[in-house]
Amino acid sequence: MNQLQAFNKKGAESQLSRNSSNLDDLKEYLSDRQLKELKQALQNPKTVIIISGPQIPIGKTTVTDYLRQLGYNAHEEWEVYKIELQPKSSQEIF
Repeated sequence: MNQLQAFNKKGAESQLSRNSSNLDDLKEYLSDRQLKELKQALQNPKTVIIISGPQIPIGKTTVTDYLRQLGYNAHEEWEVYKIELQPKSSQEIF
């Protein structure tokens, strides 16, 4: 049983050690490319991970909870509010 399976059995109260090999447990949910990019992104401790996908049961909450238990700042897309700033026209600036 890998740590993800143990996590799913024990639930969110279990604490997992934070290391790259634990991320390999997410192969069930992530493509090889996604997993490689996630590992690269998590090398920066300030990285925030946003998990998104269609509103069907595909593992978004499981992946988010697992990353949180590893100590990463992970959120599902519905949990965050995004603001995209646009440049003002030259008339509005002056």
